[in-house]
Amino acid sequence: MIEELIFSQLLTNDEYARKVLPHLRDEYFSTQEEKSFFKIYSRFFQKHNRIPSKVAMLIEVEHLKSSADIYTSMKELVCRIVEFDETLDYLVNKTEEFVKEKALFNALRESVLIVDGQSKTKTKEAIPSILQDALGVCFDTSVGHNYFEDAEARYDYYHLQENRIPTQIKIVDKITKKGFPRKTLNVLMSPPHGGKSLILVNFGVGAILSGFNVLYISMEMAAEEIGRRFDVNLMNIDFDMLESLPKSMFTSKFAKISEQSRGKLVIKEFPTGTANAGHFRALLADLKTKQNFVPDVIIVDYMSICSSEIYKNVGTQNSYTIVGSIGKELRALAIETNAALLTAIQTNRAGVGNSDVDMSNTSESMGIPAIADWFAAIIATDELKQLKQLMIKQIKNRYSGVGDNERFLLGVDYLKQKLFDLDCDSSVPSMSSIDNNKKKPLNKKNPDAISAPFNFDALHTIKPESSSFADFNF
Repeated sequence: MIEELIFSQLLTNDEYARKVLPHLRDEYFSTQEEKSFFKIYSRFFQKHNRIPSKVAMLIEVEHLKSSADIYTSMKELVCRIVEFDETLDYLVNKTEEFVKEKALFNALRESVLIVDGQSKTKTKEAIPSILQDALGVCFDTSVGHNYFEDAEARYDYYHLQENRIPTQIKIVDKITKKGFPRKTLNVLMSPPHGGKSLILVNFGVGAILSGFNVLYISMEMAAEEIGRRFDVNLMNIDFDMLESLPKSMFTSKFAKISEQSRGKLVIKEFPTGTANAGHFRALLADLKTKQNFVPDVIIVDYMSICSSEIYKNVGTQNSYTIVGSIGKELRALAIETNAALLTAIQTNRAGVGNSDVDMSNTSESMGIPAIADWFAAIIATDELKQLKQLMIKQIKNRYSGVGDNERFLLGVDYLKQKLFDLDCDSSVPSMSSIDNNKKKPLNKKNPDAISAPFNFDALHTIKPESSSFADFNF
């Protein structure tokens, strides 16, 4: 009955046909005449961009090279088609139900054949992907954002806080206008051991405490080591204390963290250089199917040591092309999953020890700053480390522009893996004042004092201000 309804509407309802035809396949129909009917109809529609009449379909059937029985059955099928007087929504919804049911049935049947060893091209490892594709079938009726007709929806988007993922670090949330938006690529740049993972962990903590789900993908450290960093941050203890805690106290502290953390965290490690956006996409599908976990934030630590989904043969391409492709693939993943993607990249040799890193210090590919929505450099000189501070230099900001906050300082507690805002204006002087400081000793009374790219004496007076996630009292 449902098949007759579909064929009836395909021949009589142009609006219906244009909505459902992209989602229909001949494999969804049971009999040979139904499959042949759909193939003839699809060819006609693609060629003429309109629905065929009954007469046109009968003419097409006349030219079909098939057995007499199928020819007769198809003519009968066309002739007995009648119009159904139903609303478009009802017709489309019923067709979508039919397509989902048939897609799942076909996927189960194919999976059984694979298990029985009757498939020549697919192995058992393909079964989860086959089932996931079938379960993901839906009619996406959106054909784009209509600028004039969707103005109200756009206004609601601007003011919907769920579209922003806050870090609970005031200066970062200020420059990103209350957090990183979904469907964006945000990149930190630093030399080796410059604080990439520390900042990414803190961004993850802020998201979790704000009620968002975080997927942390580690390409370098073990999942347990990343978990350790989250532990010391959220428990507000240092690494030594974490290791000396009795199990009962650890369990008690962790229970309190769980009560305060409204979001979820999943950490997944991959061997360095072996995983790409395709692997991450499969992981996301598994997490959704097995744990009902859908991340709002995807953290990839870090992109330079991922592989490319497109360029699998590394020997045939240079690193500039490969890393640039990885950036595009990760950005596409963020858009597909409606998530904010945070990652990092290393500086080149010129950026190591440089107190004024810029876009030219990007390692491997200058294509990364071009496609990133937010691109910033981490500057952690020896002097800043002594002050337990680090500097962030914004190189690109699509959310609010670089503006007056091109450079700003954050307090750091390395033992507890915490970042915190400073209790005064954390912006750093302009380049002209930095250059002047470079030309003369920091302390006129003591010419042997250490010179620095900006006035560190002024920073000694800066005291940390507790961020909203710094005070976990147990």
